[in-house]
Amino acid sequence: TTEFIVTAMSDGGCETSDTVVVAFVDPVVLTVSGGGVFCDDGGTELSLQGAVAVVWFPEDNLSDPDSPITIANPAESTFYYAEYTDVNGCHSQTMPVEVIPSIQPSASFTFNQISNYEVILTSPQTPGVNYSWQIQDINYQGGVISHNFPFDGNYEISLIASSNCGSDTLSQTIAVIKMVGIEKISGGVAKVFPNPASDVVTISIPASDKNAVLNIWNASGQLVYQAVATGKLHSLTIAEWAAGVYFVLWKTTDEVYRAKILR
Repeated sequence: TTEFIVTAMSDGGCETSDTVVVAFVDPVVLTVSGGGVFCDDGGTELSLQGAVAVVWFPEDNLSDPDSPITIANPAESTFYYAEYTDVNGCHSQTMPVEVIPSIQPSASFTFNQISNYEVILTSPQTPGVNYSWQIQDINYQGGVISHNFPFDGNYEISLIASSNCGSDTLSQTIAVIKMVGIEKISGGVAKVFPNPASDVVTISIPASDKNAVLNIWNASGQLVYQAVATGKLHSLTIAEWAAGVYFVLWKTTDEVYRAKILR
């Protein structure tokens, strides 16, 4: 609180003064616990600090709709707001805030092989849950993803489902076997030279693509090389690689090219 003295003087020299008291009050502040997301049946606390009279709307699933502090426990996502009176007697209302019930996430997925080596993996999607995948040292995000495998084999798929309520991890091995007769029309075989090679090897495809990515796996299914390969030719050194067969997958925007490197 601050006092201000106002003085006025007339043309005849008469002077008068008065005191004005200005009181500063804290603004009304709305806080929402947990960012509005709650787990199990605990609910979310809605708090309106600095208000002397409050009514929350809608009144359903609130512990006390007439209190500055109330617990919202809706069964589905709901927007709440409050009409209030502050210490100065001013009436106003808050912006609406969303309260979202969440559950402990559960990781599960199905897979569908749609071409020789391309597999679509799908996880049941729950609002508020994030899905992270790891396949052959490559990370993906989302409930539905696509992955091109280099050759026949058993591959481990890891999925993490996470939310504000925790996380769940699933690791599962799937078998991928070449599906003869439904090879994609687009794409084909990349050229490798020299092959066999012991030092520098060059891989080529018919056309360049700014979005192209080159992956190479060893015979155990481990990703040993990955690069953005926007040109038609890509050279790399394999002198320190172990002897054996390596599988190339060069994926452009519309095409998928495969090849083998003999070291």
